[in-house]
Amino acid sequence: MTNTRITALITALAAGVLSLPNHAQIITHWYFGAGLLNSDHEVPDQNLSGPFSGGGTQTLNTVADTSDNGWKLFGGYQLHKHFAVEAAFIDLGKFNRVGTSNLIDVPIVTAEDQIIIDVESDLDTELNPQGLSLTGIALLPLFKGFSLNARAGLLFTNYQAKTRSVTRIPAFILEGDEFPATTIRDTFTETVNDIEFSAGLGFDYRPLADWSIGFQWERYFDVGSDDINVEEDVDIVGVSVTYHY
Repeated sequence: MTNTRITALITALAAGVLSLPNHAQIITHWYFGAGLLNSDHEVPDQNLSGPFSGGGTQTLNTVADTSDNGWKLFGGYQLHKHFAVEAAFIDLGKFNRVGTSNLIDVPIVTAEDQIIIDVESDLDTELNPQGLSLTGIALLPLFKGFSLNARAGLLFTNYQAKTRSVTRIPAFILEGDEFPATTIRDTFTETVNDIEFSAGLGFDYRPLADWSIGFQWERYFDVGSDDINVEEDVDIVGVSVTYHY
């Protein structure tokens, strides 16, 4: 076989090898995608009792629904086959905390009279943590389009607690005047902005050069604030679809 034929054969073999799909090694740098999440927020139940500033006793009893679905939109840049950076907007879901807040033996005092009443309130609070995240991702390519990843980052949280209350004041007589029973409905929202740490693990499957499917577990630490009586971890598991270009 002549040198020319050998050279031609080697060239043809090299071209054939390079044409084989090996998506686990492809680096296309920019990517963006979307994901669906199932979130578990460790919102504590509340069972509190203590003196009320106006006299009498105040009690607070609530229970929480700690699981919901969320979503995220993300984009990133793969700097190296083993490292990427990613930014995302994440909605961790909505969690409800319902219960009662009662005022017991509250005095109403005037110059000429004094009575004692009980006031009952029903509470329904919707908790919605969401925010922007910035994450560093370590990548480990495996084989046939599969890869593992570990991530750590920051979540810039906007946490809203929207409470609807229904307060019932009983009818009473004071200084000979009759006051009818009254029901007061109110809605108020508290917002807390904070920064939380996050960490997680996942794996990706890239069946096509431009598309991949990801599965992740991630934890956001101490989400919330003492101002809204919630400062607990949020665990998520999710699936995402990513377009690479």
